Amino acid sequence: MVYAWTMPSTITLADAGLFQMVCHLGGISHAPGYPLFTALCQQVVQYLPLSVIAGNLLSAIFGSLACATFYKCLRLLSLDALTAFTAALAFGFSSTMWAQSIIIEVYSLAVLGFVTCWLLLLFWVSGKGANYLYAAAFVFGLSLSNHWPLMVLSTPALLLTLRPAQLRLIQQIRSSRVWAAGLFFFALGLTPYLLLLLQPNPEIALFGPVDDAGKFLAYVMRSVYDVNENQTIAGFHDKLGFLFWLPQESARQFGLIGAPLIVIGLIYGIKKSPRHLTIQMLSLYLGSTAILVFLLNISFEYNNRTVFQPWLVLANLALAYWFALGVRFTLDALNRASSRPLAGLLVAVIITSVVISNYAKTDRRSNHWVDLYGRQVLASLPQNAVYFAQDEFELGVLGYLHEVLGLRPDIELRNPGNQFFSNRLASPFEPLETQIEALFSYLDQNKAPVFASTVVIHPQRLFGAYYQYAPAEGRSAARNPALDKTL
Repeated sequence: MVYAWTMPSTITLADAGLFQMVCHLGGISHAPGYPLFTALCQQVVQYLPLSVIAGNLLSAIFGSLACATFYKCLRLLSLDALTAFTAALAFGFSSTMWAQSIIIEVYSLAVLGFVTCWLLLLFWVSGKGANYLYAAAFVFGLSLSNHWPLMVLSTPALLLTLRPAQLRLIQQIRSSRVWAAGLFFFALGLTPYLLLLLQPNPEIALFGPVDDAGKFLAYVMRSVYDVNENQTIAGFHDKLGFLFWLPQESARQFGLIGAPLIVIGLIYGIKKSPRHLTIQMLSLYLGSTAILVFLLNISFEYNNRTVFQPWLVLANLALAYWFALGVRFTLDALNRASSRPLAGLLVAVIITSVVISNYAKTDRRSNHWVDLYGRQVLASLPQNAVYFAQDEFELGVLGYLHEVLGLRPDIELRNPGNQFFSNRLASPFEPLETQIEALFSYLDQNKAPVFASTVVIHPQRLFGAYYQYAPAEGRSAARNPALDKTL
């Protein structure tokens, strides 16, 4: 209910526009394709034609189910109901989880996949049959079909779940039948990736159709991002910057009281919890934080830090666990654990403080400026214009408004890097020089007015929000009254 209340009702930034286009029009999302999420989303928007809200609501459902499953996992780890309830709610209202559960994104499904796999393994450890191992293998494959980098980084934490039943595990994996069944269900979970190969002419796709094994591997392994890009070389100071930033980002997940309770809970857990569980939680936290920092090659800039934030969502499960242990320690220290009503009241106050701390930055009900700006840009263009959309903002926002909602059907959206839209001037896998040559050849032959904001083509006439390609005039500036409206 809270997720639905705070979710935006219009298009937003980041990958929202691209996911909305893929979900409504079909196609392939950006690498690694996220085939499980896009397949589910395409079904939802087909039966719930609520435009932006349908995709956002899907993330909210996944996020809510993930919190409930996380609660069940903690109960199977012998945490009392109040502590497990505290951890589940704290995680659900943490800054990153809340923000990712109210927009169309893959991260709430990534959490649901992880905790479901974790739950199935815990059931098996508790004495259930081998069918739970097979189910875990299937869910693990499905999770890789959604966001494999996060799942791979968190796999050591899943394996540590099996530590209490290691002798039983050794006995079972000696059986060829168990291996065969496990591999079969794991492969079955990976089948959504076949959807990348079954779209010969996708309406929306980062680099066009995946029509051979090389392109398939390039999509899945994310190496397509190396095509025609100037890769930033992250130095030691960049990685050091991220390592100092990570504790600060972790501390802000649960508001002002979060950091001290997490530290208390970590110390309390080391002393009281089984060693394998402490190592498991540390592994879960470090996998998509410190280890990911050393694997990524990105500079320590503001934009890259905002990109990094959603990747911490699985690590926040460990933070929520320690947060709840800190609450439990506090209740015990106050000798209030035996008074259930008072203990419940204190937990309610603590969770309310988390909600209040994160509400202002996650409440996006009135976040309409992105939609309004995109609509105004499209409305200001002359008839039959061509607009070259380059960055993520323009591609997603203008693409959604034009391609999905059908605004300004007379104009044509293009991408100078030959990405996303099917009206490519050249293959995005061609050398950069070839693509530039194709672009200028198009400009020479095209008779329609051409506009852009981030693709610099001279000569040009500047209009403030964008410019027009004006070869007959040379560089100049002009006023477009259609852009005067204050949003």
